[in-house]
Parts: sequence; structure tokens; C-alpha cells
Amino acid sequence: MAVKASFLACFRGELLSDRPLLLSHLNNLFRARCGEELTYKACGYAKLRDFLMDIPGLRLHGLGNQMQVVVEDRSVFESLCNK
Repeated sequence: MAVKASFLACFRGELLSDRPLLLSHLNNLFRARCGEELTYKACGYAKLRDFLMDIPGLRLHGLGNQMQVVVEDRSVFESLCNK
């Protein structure tokens, strides 16, 4: 659960502001901002997209290296961020 909380703390601003957040940049951006790896594999997820799809209110949009993480249900996502 700490990994999800770290992800939310790092990216909630972009996600709630509807700024582009490319899946292909997430690991590097997280490392640059937080000084550590996004350890989703240690939580049992084989792929980053699997980890993201398990966060309520988010979805992936697009294809290939243009795939973006977007908020699909703002109220659900905001509720999760405010826990």
C-alpha cells in the first residue's frame, strides 16, 4: 500500500490537473522526484500498467510510447488521494 501512496503523492497534481503523464516516463520521473524506484514489482505486479490499473479512478489511454495515465473517475480518485 505504501507504493500506491507514494505514487499518489508524486503524481496527483498532474493527474488532477489533466496534464499529460506518459506511461513511458513514469519510472524515471518518479525516481527523479522521490529519489527511489517505484517498487510495484515488489507488490506483486508484473508490469507498471497492471499496478496503475489497480488504482481506483485511473485508466490508460493511447498506444505504445504515447500511452498516458488519465483520471477516469475524478471523485473516486480524489477520494483515494484524500485518505
